[in-house]
Amino acid sequence: MLKISVLTPNYSAVYAKEFELTVLFNSLVKMMLTNLLSLVIDLVKVKNATLELYQKKSVIKNDQVLLIKEAQENEAGELIRYVYKIRQDSSFLSVDEGIDNISVDNEKKHIRKCRNSEHNELLIGWLQDEVVGYLAFRSNMWQRLRSAGEFAFSVSKKNWGLGIGSHIMVALLDWARKSKVIKTIEFRVRSDNKRAIAVYRKLGFTPKRPLLWGPFDYIVMKRTLP
Repeated sequence: MLKISVLTPNYSAVYAKEFELTVLFNSLVKMMLTNLLSLVIDLVKVKNATLELYQKKSVIKNDQVLLIKEAQENEAGELIRYVYKIRQDSSFLSVDEGIDNISVDNEKKHIRKCRNSEHNELLIGWLQDEVVGYLAFRSNMWQRLRSAGEFAFSVSKKNWGLGIGSHIMVALLDWARKSKVIKTIEFRVRSDNKRAIAVYRKLGFTPKRPLLWGPFDYIVMKRTLP
């Protein structure tokens, strides 16, 4: 008896593969639309709301009054001059390569972007008529990652030991709680910067892991907000 075998394609496997790809595509599209919708909602909130300027006054050593506030566009020039100056003050700072080419207009755009965001912040500390401290916080623009962020900050060297850094950090934590968006704050600090690490520990930050970044050893510190 002659037996004839006919090979037929495995349509089930083909359909299953197509189904998996369709599900994956739909998931990606849904995620992108969700993030886009969130961004649009943020823009609408900014357009329709009068943004309240965060500011807080504190009395520090020698009865001096420290004003910590959100940066405004008219402070762009002072902020740039401050950043140039602190580069010469401390070896602990990590400064972006493009800082030498920053313009007042670009800094104004950056300040405006922070002011129009619910998850980015730019705080400056004023002592009399001088900028003495600076903190820039940012989180991810994507909705799923927005609750966590990192920051960089500094205090001018001649004003070390006055408690300015602690007050600026407290202001950041205060802003983050009020935002109802930020739940985790993380940053890196040079492992040999013992003074800063002691301040961060007092404020509830804990070391999580060592990090080799460039020529220096760093420690990643983190705090989760209630």
